[in-house]
Amino acid sequence: MLSVDFSFIFVLLNLLILYLVVRKFLFGRVADILDRRAKLVEADLDAGRESRAQGEQYLRQREEALSTVHEECRTYVEDVHRQAQNEFEKIVDGARRDAAAILESAREQAARERNEAYQKLNEEVTDLIITAASKVIEANMDTSHNRALIKDFMRNQGAA
Repeated sequence: MLSVDFSFIFVLLNLLILYLVVRKFLFGRVADILDRRAKLVEADLDAGRESRAQGEQYLRQREEALSTVHEECRTYVEDVHRQAQNEFEKIVDGARRDAAAILESAREQAARERNEAYQKLNEEVTDLIITAASKVIEANMDTSHNRALIKDFMRNQGAA
């Protein structure tokens, strides 16, 4: 049979007592510390998940805000372009009206100058005719001689 030695039983009994003491005083505290640590880690993980979710939500809000700002900028640029185009058209229309007014004024001035030149020419022709008629009357000559005199006078006046 097996021989059981008294020291073996004593060692076994010591191990059993040591196990119970360690279990009572050490394993409980270690288990509590591990449980608290696990809860802290879980709380940190939950806080990290929540922070990440908040960060993602903040990122989405910023992207939406940025998209809105881009859209507002595009709309503003289109409005400014449209206003600039309208202003350009107003300026061009004004320039066209001014050019038409200047052209019309130039035409009127040319017509006045032409009329003045025509009147001066009429006055000069009238003066010439009167001068020629007075010379004809002074000479009181015959018709062929009058014609020759008028032609000579006209040649002299045309050369002058």
